[in-house]
Amino acid sequence: MGKTGLEVRFTPDKPGRWCVEGVDQCIEVQNSRPEYAKGFVSTTGTKWIRSATKEAFVPQYLMYDKPDINSGIKQFVHQHGFTGFHLQNLRDFLENPEYFEAVVLKTYRAGGVTHFWLWGDEDRGQTPKTYGVDTNHLYHEIAARLSPLPGWTLGYGFDLYEWAESEEISKFRKQLNELTSYPHLIGARGRKNEYQEMAKDLDYASWEWHRPDYSDYRDHIIQAGGRPAFSEDRFRVRDSKIHQHKDYDFTATRRGLWRSLFAGGVANIWGYRSKEGAYSSVYPNHGAIRCYKDFTDRTYHVDTKVVPPVLEGAYCLKPKNNSTSISCYLEQVKQANLLISPEDILDIRYLNTKSCSGGQTSLDQIMSTKIEFLQEADWVVTLVLNSQNSDAQPSIR
Repeated sequence: MGKTGLEVRFTPDKPGRWCVEGVDQCIEVQNSRPEYAKGFVSTTGTKWIRSATKEAFVPQYLMYDKPDINSGIKQFVHQHGFTGFHLQNLRDFLENPEYFEAVVLKTYRAGGVTHFWLWGDEDRGQTPKTYGVDTNHLYHEIAARLSPLPGWTLGYGFDLYEWAESEEISKFRKQLNELTSYPHLIGARGRKNEYQEMAKDLDYASWEWHRPDYSDYRDHIIQAGGRPAFSEDRFRVRDSKIHQHKDYDFTATRRGLWRSLFAGGVANIWGYRSKEGAYSSVYPNHGAIRCYKDFTDRTYHVDTKVVPPVLEGAYCLKPKNNSTSISCYLEQVKQANLLISPEDILDIRYLNTKSCSGGQTSLDQIMSTKIEFLQEADWVVTLVLNSQNSDAQPSIR
């Protein structure tokens, strides 16, 4: 900057005149901002939000380990609808900082978010003591170069219960926060299938949980203690006999997305390892994943809340406090019984989560208190209610 040779990197979060102390140079930040500029990842209660827009979102990350970020964004953010990428090797930041910066910036400009793991596990020599990197230098460089960039979160690593101490994790979080004034959420994946966190005062709650169902996701949020929850195992589709007890197929992937949404909004990491062995290949059901993304964008808000079911066997959300609708999710059904009075309902629309095809229920079906679908499938049903019931739970039959 100027004649000092000083390079200053910062993200202004308010309009106005910004100056660097001791340097005779300032910039003017206008009140307008690009549509993609949604700010840092932040929280409000159990919701993940963007700091500039206050929009809530459910992070659904894709495992990624390829150098072609532009192609990855086109395929997986724009076409599939994933939130962004999960990179598990931020410990390599010093080797190629431009790559990690590019992932964050390009994903951010595509409207997305990046999630990093800093360390790995002890068996692979990926811990601070075994990796052969100057950790103090690494942390300072991450703070100087990466922290001014918005749109990323950080997990301390995986299999932490094998090697990391609580004090070590807390010390790292404190050090990074002291090195930068920019807010980035820091967590540490907890024990396997146990609600036992690795350290206190983390910004989000996280566990390694194998194949969580809806009840597990609900428990994740309850156990998070008022913070956002992250089911931070990697849910992979791959041909692996030793991991088949916890791996996914394409149907389970689709259902996991919807279950984590209707449980209240739990973050996940997904990946598809094809025969070529790369993470991640194009999902053959990417249209169904995009369908989930589009529905979530329309429906999920800061004040979205889980509500008692209005359909038998369903999981239900109310999009907003003043909303006149309730959306419910059901799996493998051909019909569903109403649990509320038909007089409370103005309209019912449904969505097949596999084909993304929709339809509308007739008034006769509503009055019969039973919804008949075209086929047995997984469905999202949205009930539009009489306006007088928008601020209260409809009467249960």
